[in-house]
Amino acid sequence: MKRLKERAEASARYPASKDDPSIRGDDDFLCYCLWAHSMREWIRHDCPKIAEDLDKQLFQEMAWDMCRGIANRVRHFDQLKFPPKDKYWRLFCTYDPLAKIYSNEAQIEWVLYYNKRRYTVSSVIRMIDEMWANALASIGLDPNEVPDEMRVSK
Repeated sequence: MKRLKERAEASARYPASKDDPSIRGDDDFLCYCLWAHSMREWIRHDCPKIAEDLDKQLFQEMAWDMCRGIANRVRHFDQLKFPPKDKYWRLFCTYDPLAKIYSNEAQIEWVLYYNKRRYTVSSVIRMIDEMWANALASIGLDPNEVPDEMRVSK
């Protein structure tokens, strides 16, 4: 998750001079959301005794709703028969001309419209990361350590 987060953050905002920014930024963000969503299932599978407490924590977070919605869109992208939960959902790339003033380079920034609100992809990544840190702490797990019951035996 940390590696995917770093890659998604790096792709969320970067100099406009890079080759075709539309190819890379959204893929990294969508991949991060997919893994962040899947982490719930992995924890539930490996530690079923904490599943209910984990769900209580996650399901009260707006970031979880966003993460779940994005991950489900990625998984079911080809199934257009089903109307999306949020018809206003949109992920796109925008050009920030003011960035040239404070960083000497024009910037590309990825933006997400979700539930009729505008978020930078960078802020969504931070929200999801904080959500997981809080959720793991609330169930007594340190995000920097792997509990013995979740270790894969060799």
